[in-house]
Amino acid sequence: MLYECMWGWVCLCVAGVFLHVLADTLGSVSVIISSFLIEQFGWHLADPLCSLLISLMIAISAWPLLRDTADLLLLRSPQLAQVAQVDQTASRTAACSDSLRASIAAVSGVGEVSLLHVWQHSSAVLCANLQIRLAQQANQQTVCAQVTQLLKRRGVTHICLQLQRRELRDLLDATSSAF
Repeated sequence: MLYECMWGWVCLCVAGVFLHVLADTLGSVSVIISSFLIEQFGWHLADPLCSLLISLMIAISAWPLLRDTADLLLLRSPQLAQVAQVDQTASRTAACSDSLRASIAAVSGVGEVSLLHVWQHSSAVLCANLQIRLAQQANQQTVCAQVTQLLKRRGVTHICLQLQRRELRDLLDATSSAF
């Protein structure tokens, strides 16, 4: 997953390094401020209050990074709104796999889309695995190229596409039901 910071999109590793350096800087500033308050005004509570404030700020800023890292490590499906944002023609409000499934089903030659799985493999790699039943007179190469192009426009970098002819699928279904 990509982590958005004030400079735009960066990977999770860079975001983690940035937050670590920021925490170190805030810790140093807090020591300076609390030392000044203790020295000038005798406010001995300044040190624990500054420490508590810095700890709270670090926890709040680190939570999105921890959540995104857990999603990445668990290979959780990304929000398809993120996938749709890469495609200039896609709706920015797309929030479910039905919109991606519908976009693929709208490709000429696609009869049915099944077993659609999209997951984030790393901060730069989005994977998709899907099975397509072709329409009657569909050209496999054309359908494969169009679906691959559609997914790549949406930011999917690794695609595993299984194409099936309707006749073969019907034969397999009839054969498996006979047993």
